[in-house]
Amino acid sequence: MGCSLSGQSIFSKQISIDDTSRAEFHLPWVHQLEVMGSDAATEIELTYGRFGEYQAASTITFNKSNDILIAHEKPNPNFEFIGDKLSAHKLYATTAKLIVPSGLNLHIMVGHCQVNIKGDLDHIHLQLKSGFCSFEAMTLKSSIESIEANICVSNELINVNAFSKHGLVSTHYDAGYESHLDIGTSWGDVFH
Repeated sequence: MGCSLSGQSIFSKQISIDDTSRAEFHLPWVHQLEVMGSDAATEIELTYGRFGEYQAASTITFNKSNDILIAHEKPNPNFEFIGDKLSAHKLYATTAKLIVPSGLNLHIMVGHCQVNIKGDLDHIHLQLKSGFCSFEAMTLKSSIESIEANICVSNELINVNAFSKHGLVSTHYDAGYESHLDIGTSWGDVFH
């Protein structure tokens, strides 16, 4: 189902996870992503928004390889850029919201993005080039890799093992906690 109102297009899809052990989302142009893990969810719910004059420039494709669901944000093959002098000033942005079952092994790759991760997620692996990540979720074992994104972990009940080559790191560790989050970044700051 989709709708288009004043320069925006919203697409929603429910994706069955029968016989799926892992889901991968490759979203290179999404600039804002919300991920919510839920014990009540039995399928993946994706809401994908496209905004601006070039909103039809991208699409999401879904494939299943063995027991892995793979979603790719790709250029729309039916879209043609105008190519005039004014096209350099056209706006284009995409957003995504994922509601996923807590037990699903989730891998997400994004470019420059603001990411908010909430709820209960057993395993999530996030690759984020730049931007910001707010991690509020409860997790068993998860990881975040970043080049220059700042990462803030607000859940105090998670052990955070963090490394930043050129940024600041402020975390704490409590051997009594079973939840574990590994964070590695080159230029970003990590706060817990």
